[in-house]
Amino acid sequence: MKKGRPQIVVIDDDDATREAICDLAESVGMAATGYPGCRAFLKDRASHDCDCLILDIRLPDGNGLKLHEQLAVDGEAPPVIFISGFGDIPMVVQAMRQGALDFLEKPFGSQALLDRIHLALAHSTRQRRERNLNSAVRARIQLLTAREREVMELMAGGCSSKDIGRMLDISVRTAEHHRARVRAKMGVGTVAALVALLGGRSQ
Repeated sequence: MKKGRPQIVVIDDDDATREAICDLAESVGMAATGYPGCRAFLKDRASHDCDCLILDIRLPDGNGLKLHEQLAVDGEAPPVIFISGFGDIPMVVQAMRQGALDFLEKPFGSQALLDRIHLALAHSTRQRRERNLNSAVRARIQLLTAREREVMELMAGGCSSKDIGRMLDISVRTAEHHRARVRAKMGVGTVAALVALLGGRSQ
């Protein structure tokens, strides 16, 4: 898939539907790739890192709901819009419980689909930003010594230098030195900023 544009993937065994959705996405500046079934998509690992997956539920070589579940377990699930010509209430409920962005029943209008795609792109942007933040935070934490990590957790818990000194059996001056080192390595100026930074980190 091309880089630099939102990446849309369409999995639908109906050639006309798949091609129409890809053409629609391309017409508004997105890059779109289509697959007739689950196996073709799974073989192309590069396509898993898309910004929006438009997924039919009933496919000749698998089930869209199960594919979405598998991607979620593998940690590779992009924002998903399910489409189906045979939607029913239990199916919709299961899709939404699995974290699908939306469910459209065929036939659907082009604008309705584009509206959902734009929502998916916004969601994907947030996901990528959070992943990048988490990666950066983890890298900073790796710079801390074991003692500094202890101090950081106590700082984040609201402990003062005096409290930290008592709990770790170190002097207040040493505790303050460790606090300063933690702030410097984590790239923050205050404890409040440290707490906010750690709050965005995946546990």
